Amino acid sequence: MNMKLLTTEEVAAILKVVPATVLTYIKDKDHPLPAVFLGKRGGYRISQTDLETWLDERKKRQGEQRDS
Repeated sequence: MNMKLLTTEEVAAILKVVPATVLTYIKDKDHPLPAVFLGKRGGYRISQTDLETWLDERKKRQGEQRDS
């Protein structure tokens, strides 16, 4: 199994936000972005699959909020 792991900087570039925003998503209490912490030097890594799933769920939640 070859799983692509992304850095917070790579995720930020994909989402067109700053890396600090990605950290906010990771630390969100209600719907966190799944990530693995590799220590101070390693930082966080996010699997591409988890990012795609998290984005799909986020879009669904936003759609539900608009409908209510």
